[in-house]
Amino acid sequence: MQQGGKTVYGASVGILMLETRFPRIPGDIGNDGGRCFSRDILGDAPEIDLAACRPDMLDAAKTLCSTHPDVGAIVLECTNMVPFATDKARMALLS
Repeated sequence: MQQGGKTVYGASVGILMLETRFPRIPGDIGNDGGRCFSRDILGDAPEIDLAACRPDMLDAAKTLCSTHPDVGAIVLECTNMVPFATDKARMALLS
């Protein structure tokens, strides 16, 4: 039988976003100034270097969590962020 994970009742939820049509919010990776991940995804690059993009995604998650220490979960708004989900979870457990 599988057991549930940690309870996050009452915790804030952080959202990492790639592109918005409204003022940028904390955690919006579009705030990164055109680093590898946002440049390649928004620029429709034919190939994406996931190893080069990984630090961008981890930095965004670290910034979100350090700016808002009450964040108990992070939602990834963009399906292109999924390859980095495990890294973000590991980082959050170590923070």
